[in-house]
Amino acid sequence: MVIAGDRLLLAACGTILGRQASRFVRGLNRAGCFTVLLLPSEEATPQQFDRYQRDLRADLGDNGARIDAVERIESAGAGLWRSELACHVAAEHRFDLDRSYVVADEVHAIEMARGAGMRSILVGAPHAKPRHRPDLIAPDLDAALSMLRRVEAYGAAR
Repeated sequence: MVIAGDRLLLAACGTILGRQASRFVRGLNRAGCFTVLLLPSEEATPQQFDRYQRDLRADLGDNGARIDAVERIESAGAGLWRSELACHVAAEHRFDLDRSYVVADEVHAIEMARGAGMRSILVGAPHAKPRHRPDLIAPDLDAALSMLRRVEAYGAAR
């Protein structure tokens, strides 16, 4: 359940860009969620990561949204993220894993969420076939935000 003061883990994915992402993150900010963006380390050098992080924060800030933390995450090979890494990031930022979500458009992030005991929303990947079914499936970030709001309003549990 996402309520003020809860934690939310926002996984890196292609959809976490642009105006829709700004609306999504702004909605999370208004709900009191702590947002962390995970970026796969193999996608950028440390310098590229720093530049991307600055640009992302500036872009979101220009649109009234903020990411609370950006973390590099090492993959377990073959594009997979290990759930232990999510647990480490969660501990560092004091996440309550049972009350947190991974929002992503990549199956391996959904698998990571399940392995870490988190809930997940698969965004914009209608043909993806995760090994474990995500808790929710959304066509885009606006729909994902609406789903999170409904979960908050009705106290839906897994």
